[in-house]
Order: sequence, then structure tokens, then C-alpha cells
Amino acid sequence: MRSNKLITEFMDLPIKENIPYDDDWRWLMQAVNKCLSTPVKEEGGYFQLKEALSTAKKDVIYKSVVQFITDKK
Repeated sequence: MRSNKLITEFMDLPIKENIPYDDDWRWLMQAVNKCLSTPVKEEGGYFQLKEALSTAKKDVIYKSVVQFITDKK
């Protein structure tokens, strides 16, 4: 999946690994932690990610992580 590759690059891991961020909470939460420790320029830069976390829905959080990384590029 292309989005998993995007997250893998953001996490500074080897691309050859197929890490299941979309299926595995442990991997997804590592990506969330890195997002939340990444400085943002605009006020409220973490708003969408924090809102997604409040839903406790893996697919919503996953999409929010992908959006966060895409916006950072």
C-alpha cells in the first residue's frame, strides 16, 4: 500500500520492509507518536490528529497520520 510506504519513509525505516500501519495498532501508534513529536509551524497543527485519536477508530487515525505526513512535505 502506497500510504504504508509514505509512513515508513517518515519513520526513517528501510523501504523494503512491508510494515502494516493500516492493520497493526502497535505500528500505527508508533507513527502517531512520531507525528506528535514533530514540530509544526502553524497553531493547531495537531488538531486533526488529536481529533482522530479521540474516535479510537484505527482507519480514521491511519488516514489522519497519512494526512499529517502529506501536509508536512
